[in-house]
Amino acid sequence: WGIKIEIDFNMSPVWVALCFLCFLCALCHAQLFLPNASCTAKASVECLDATCGVAPPPDVSCAAYGRSCTDRDIGEAWTECDKNQKRDLFYFWKPPATCRGGIDLPPAVSGIPCDLVCTEGTFLHLTDLQCEACAAGSYSLGGGRRWTEWFYWPAQMTTTCTNSTGSCPGWKLQGSSISSGDSTDQTEYVSELTLLVQLVRPGHIQFTYRVQSTDPSDGLQFYIGSKISLDRQSVVGQWTQHKAPLSVGFHKLTWTYSKSLVHDVEADEAMLSSVEVVGNSFASLRCELCRPGSYNNQSGSSSCLPCPRDTYTNSSGQTRCVPCPAGYYATMGSEACSKRPACTVLDQIVNISQCVNGHSNATFHWDPNSLCDVNNSTVALMEPREQECSVDLCLPGTSRIVNSTVNQDQCHTCPSGFWSPGDALKKNSECKPCGPGSEAPKSTIFKNFAGLPNGFETFCEGHCATMGWRPSGGLLNTGTGHGEDVVLSLTHMLNMTGIGALQFSGELVCEGSRSARLELSVDYIQVDSWSCQSGSAVVSARLPLSATTEVIEWSFVKSGMDEETDSPNAYAKIHWIQINGTDSGGGAACEPCPAGSYSLGGVSKCSLCPAGTFSEPNATSCTPCPAGFFANAPSSKQCRPCGQGTASDVGSSICNSTCAFTAGNSTFDLQPLDKADMWVISGDDSFYLSICKPNAKDCYGTVAEPFNTYSCRYSESESAVWDLGSTVSYDVNETGVVVKFSEGSSCVNQQNETKQISSSVRLICDPDATIAMPTVSRPAAVSAVEDPCFFSFEWKTAHACRLCTTSDMHSVVSVCRDGQRQQSFLWNEPKECFGGAVRPAPVSMECDVHYEASFNQVVLVGVIVGACVLTLPFLIFATIQYRRYRGLYSRYEQVQQSNLDEEDSRLAERMRLQEQERQRQQREEESDEDFYGP
Repeated sequence: WGIKIEIDFNMSPVWVALCFLCFLCALCHAQLFLPNASCTAKASVECLDATCGVAPPPDVSCAAYGRSCTDRDIGEAWTECDKNQKRDLFYFWKPPATCRGGIDLPPAVSGIPCDLVCTEGTFLHLTDLQCEACAAGSYSLGGGRRWTEWFYWPAQMTTTCTNSTGSCPGWKLQGSSISSGDSTDQTEYVSELTLLVQLVRPGHIQFTYRVQSTDPSDGLQFYIGSKISLDRQSVVGQWTQHKAPLSVGFHKLTWTYSKSLVHDVEADEAMLSSVEVVGNSFASLRCELCRPGSYNNQSGSSSCLPCPRDTYTNSSGQTRCVPCPAGYYATMGSEACSKRPACTVLDQIVNISQCVNGHSNATFHWDPNSLCDVNNSTVALMEPREQECSVDLCLPGTSRIVNSTVNQDQCHTCPSGFWSPGDALKKNSECKPCGPGSEAPKSTIFKNFAGLPNGFETFCEGHCATMGWRPSGGLLNTGTGHGEDVVLSLTHMLNMTGIGALQFSGELVCEGSRSARLELSVDYIQVDSWSCQSGSAVVSARLPLSATTEVIEWSFVKSGMDEETDSPNAYAKIHWIQINGTDSGGGAACEPCPAGSYSLGGVSKCSLCPAGTFSEPNATSCTPCPAGFFANAPSSKQCRPCGQGTASDVGSSICNSTCAFTAGNSTFDLQPLDKADMWVISGDDSFYLSICKPNAKDCYGTVAEPFNTYSCRYSESESAVWDLGSTVSYDVNETGVVVKFSEGSSCVNQQNETKQISSSVRLICDPDATIAMPTVSRPAAVSAVEDPCFFSFEWKTAHACRLCTTSDMHSVVSVCRDGQRQQSFLWNEPKECFGGAVRPAPVSMECDVHYEASFNQVVLVGVIVGACVLTLPFLIFATIQYRRYRGLYSRYEQVQQSNLDEEDSRLAERMRLQEQERQRQQREEESDEDFYGP
């Protein structure tokens, strides 16, 4: 390692000790004790199969991992098939290999047949190369990995998170599960969990999940690569499994929990309790022993079963669970038994017999679902007693009077359309019919619980002391003695007939517990919560229920408690529950019909006004919308006026538009723009537009029912649809026409105000443009300064121009030829219209035919005459000047010509003299040649 050690023996003992200590630190840093990796080593990026080890957290010391290696630290890998259809098996240390000694890597195994694949419940015996069934008390996946405990992250799992402010922690470990993280008061929240796997044979991915979201656009999605395997799940209250096939090769598996732009403060989350991947190996090389708290009594199994209630196993590989001794209990899947707590009055159940002659009998017994010790109770079981029936007054919606006869022994439910306040206000109140314009909504009241009422279910998860909520003393309570991480759920399924309400009263007793709380959820969305530090707190609620409400849930929760300081004596109880608007029960009150409905009396539910009509509260009939107004949906409280350019008859549910309208002196026709299947794509968003009439086939809401609307938006990333406007109007401006859509889906703007979405299409006049397609003039991703409740589009088209008229043309007359002249018609420039009037064909006429000149021709003649009048003085002045200077110019020309003649004479004379001189020289040359010879 390049460590050089020199010791000076003349050094003092103190310096020698310090040097020795430094040497030990260097050895630890050099991985003498951890030769394969440091204790904070991360898994290799090449570790892609499901057998990779678990990465230790960075805050764990080296000493914690100074241990001997076991077979759990060894992974295996397979080679490809050779030409003989054989493959090899070899072994490696699982990263980060935080162990030393103990065992060695096994030798590689050669010559394994390629067609040898061991299925789940079996393992590969390497000696005889045969698949053998796992013995009872063990299991196998047939080549795979299952995660059920979440104290450390598997090495091939990673998590990332982003929100509107940057980054966030992401998925977190919770021991028995993992969570997508705390999204309280966050927007644009996206938490991702990624698992990388490599499969050598076809297999599958299977996981167990549940989800709680406050908005339908929020939720959990699961991807295999880039393809969605599990579409958005917003509300999944119970643990649910999802299984999907995986092909051979590398796979990126991603769980994504996203939270929309809507600002809310709820701690929405998704949770996973188990993840299983099968197919990363051709066979399991060993069977896994059943963990403590579970068992398996059959060979060839792929899983183990949790020990039933009041049984346990404290070691691995068990084939049966051991019953708890007397005075002890165990919850499902326990590794040990706990001493039963002493029974209290809360563990007693009372049964009350039917009232006979004004008396009933009350008997008591210990709750069989309680975990308390009946032989060690703080109170004695209460003795049976007789009591007067009058103590149980008739509840609202019931009466003792039937057919004018008082029945002292029993309360009867009021018939439909009748109501009674019960005996709370007046004894022996009778059921009375509701009059016209009113209704007696049915109300179900649960009180004096002798058992769990029909439609209620209960269960408990975690270290429970009871199996759930139970009746006791006429109340519902959770019991005491619960440990950490407990959820006791009480659910009630509903069948609503319309808008209703929920009321209930109860109590949360903390007894020193700081972690206990009671939560109320509607359709698995938390709507309220109560907690207390000490003593007790009264809990009650009154909240509206929609007509689509399906389930109400009360949850007693203890989480994150310190068992040494937190009291186990906390519990919750419910005194009574009342639900209005259901399909059962009697009328507790007579209420006026709400606006948009009516009744003739004697009904439990007012009838809804049909589309095209409206009503005010307490109505006995519906009023048709007047002409020019409309009501596009049932139960309308008022009619809305038709937009500009549209009209309606009396009692209309929509406003009709021919897409042809007049504004001032201009007429527009938009009918050619009413194209079918008009979709505009912008990023992940798709927008549908219909300029002239609403379309009910292309815009589908969350319940797969189409919107009868002009415009809608579909978001692929959020898997949701919004109505962008069910009412249309047309405005004209200097550039064309603005089509305005209003009365869309509900929306929350930047000021946190609820309003309805609206949109507009700005049609820009361009006579040379084809129909083309509109474009989005605001981005789909809304910034902080934009209005998320408004969308706008631009569309350049010739049909946004006004229709042409004859005033947009002018005529031109040609010159006379062969006794004919032609009159043509041209568009005025620049042309600012389209369609409408057609330009006439040219007209031929005789030259002597009198015709009425057009305005343009008159103007042209006037311009010519005016030009002539202006140029006449100039012509006269020019003529006088010409005559004045014409003689002078003539004399000048004579003088100039005389000079030219004289110059020509002199030139001719010079040329004559030059010719004579040339001839003389030629004669002299000839005489010399004759004398001397050539």
